[in-house]
Amino acid sequence: MAKIHHSKRSNKKITKDTHRFPKNICLTVGEWADHITVRPAVIRRWIKSGELKPIDNHRPMLIHALDVVECLEHKNQARKKRIASNEIYCCTCKEGRKPIPETIQLDYVIHNQPIIRGVCSVCDGQLSCITTKGKAQQKIAQLKMLQCSVQQLSHSRIQHGVSLLDERHLFARYNPANERLKYQYREYLREVGGFPEKSLKVMFQNILRCERILDYANITDFDKNVAMTLKQAVRALPLAQSTIIATLGQYQKLLCWVRELPRHRHQFTHHDIHYLNINRNEKKSLRAKRMQQFPKPKELVDTIVSMPSDSVKDKRNRAMIVVLALTGLRDGTLIHLRLKHLNIEARYLVIDPQEVPVKCGSYHVIALIILDERLLDILQDYVIMLKKEYHFRDDDPLFPKLMTEHCNHHFTHGDFSNQFLADAQIVQRLCKQVFLKHLGKAYTPHSIRHSLAYLSKKLATNPQELKALSQNLGHKTTMHMMETYGQIDHHRQLEIIQTEMMPRLKSIL
Repeated sequence: MAKIHHSKRSNKKITKDTHRFPKNICLTVGEWADHITVRPAVIRRWIKSGELKPIDNHRPMLIHALDVVECLEHKNQARKKRIASNEIYCCTCKEGRKPIPETIQLDYVIHNQPIIRGVCSVCDGQLSCITTKGKAQQKIAQLKMLQCSVQQLSHSRIQHGVSLLDERHLFARYNPANERLKYQYREYLREVGGFPEKSLKVMFQNILRCERILDYANITDFDKNVAMTLKQAVRALPLAQSTIIATLGQYQKLLCWVRELPRHRHQFTHHDIHYLNINRNEKKSLRAKRMQQFPKPKELVDTIVSMPSDSVKDKRNRAMIVVLALTGLRDGTLIHLRLKHLNIEARYLVIDPQEVPVKCGSYHVIALIILDERLLDILQDYVIMLKKEYHFRDDDPLFPKLMTEHCNHHFTHGDFSNQFLADAQIVQRLCKQVFLKHLGKAYTPHSIRHSLAYLSKKLATNPQELKALSQNLGHKTTMHMMETYGQIDHHRQLEIIQTEMMPRLKSIL
């Protein structure tokens, strides 16, 4: 029988942005294969070869995120080539080469960024190396050295990457028994509780904070003494009062769920869990209404009008602030809007929960609150630009992502792409920068929502108008609107007492 020669497996490069991986959780082989976009057989081969280790030998096989990140970064670091401190990477030779000493020069051409240029001593090709102003002269002195030992490597990203991996391997810990319980609890919350991944991420960050305080002790070893120690340690952390209550509350819910499992029912009691409760006065102080800071409508209009509109990025950023000012949308909903959702002629915006992530998953129509006609003109010009110059269609994003172009050894923003923005952090940073520059205060996108609610309360004169306002802000019931914005806020309180009541005080006295 003829022997079949199997072809050797190709060492395919797998480069992934591990910063966007799920942190401090365990997933199965199939779930990690979806995150890394490889076949499950590839991950099983890594486990068989010892490159990747599961948390234990039980089924289903669970792998911690720290082990996956460490495995991928070791693979990527192994493919990189280290160069000596007196060398520059040559794109022609595909190796680090020494430049000819007479050709080494320092240029400042890209935003005062120093670039060291030279000629390769092997292929006579052009060499260039971007550095910092503080290390430029030191790098030039190293390049002009005739000899350099292999041990004199520069502090490159490769060397720092390996040291960080070794340090993380020493200090990163987890308890396999706890990770298996947390995996089952996460599955329970997702499938039975209906929580989205964004909420689960915050919940398990709070649980991980408690685990680190307890030095990753077994969850099933919980008792009264552990509860009192944990509560005292969490309250000593430099955290906000709301974060402290949420941290202890999420750990309490995990303990209650573990307590209901048949095999852990008799290991600790509900009385032990109750020792994690917070003082009632502290909870009441957390729910107390505080004075909200938000921009006035006139300040909001003046800020938007004064924003620059030179590049396509400036026009997009200004249009985002305009939509926030006209609708009071949440930033997570804003970045997922499509062109078809906006009707400028009829002056309304449609929010479809099947296409746009929205709080409470409700379908509603938002009427544009026209603070100034100039804002509507800015938004209309922006939409016309998307349709005519970039040929955007109805299903394309209203606020698209910018394409990145490489020009003269640096990256610049180019034209629009057909992709949505990555996350709402872009909108939050934009609002803080814009308002800090023009008003001196870093207002958030939600502060614009408070500004519109404060303005609209003065417009509502009957229950029907109040209900219309409630629907326009996306609230399910008018009661929620009254509890959130219906009370006399602190600004109106000061206005009533200081402007209307104090003049009458002199006549009484």
